[in-house]
Amino acid sequence: MDLGCRTGRTTWELAKDFDKVTFLQSDPSNMKSVFVGYDLILVNDILDQMYNPRHFLSTIHERINPNGRLVIATGFDWSEEYTVRENQVGGYRCSGEQIWGEEEILIFTNHFLPYYHIYHIFNALIV
Repeated sequence: MDLGCRTGRTTWELAKDFDKVTFLQSDPSNMKSVFVGYDLILVNDILDQMYNPRHFLSTIHERINPNGRLVIATGFDWSEEYTVRENQVGGYRCSGEQIWGEEEILIFTNHFLPYYHIYHIFNALIV
C-alpha cells in the first residue's frame, strides 16, 4: 500500500518486487476495514497532511502482515490548515521540552513488537 502515491511512480517501482498492485482512493485517517493484509505500507510525505495522524499511527499495525514493513517518510512540516495541533505528531513543546516527531512515532511502534524491526534513516522510519 502506497499512501499519498500521487502519480504512482514509487508504486510501480515497488511493484517489481510484489505480486499485486491496485490503485484505490481512501482517506488514510479513516480507512475501511478491507484495507488489510499488506507486506509493505509506504507513507511517503503525507503524514503531516493527514487530519488525524495519531489515529492512523495507532491502527496501521492492523493492516500489515507479520514480517511486513511500514515505511514512513515525512518532513514533519505540520500546518493547522491540515492537522489541528492536538493531532500533530511531534514538532511542539510540552512543559518547555521539545517533542520530536520521530520520538512520538516510536510510541506507536509497541504494536509492531516483537515481529517488526525499526530502522531510522534520515527522516524516514522503516518499521
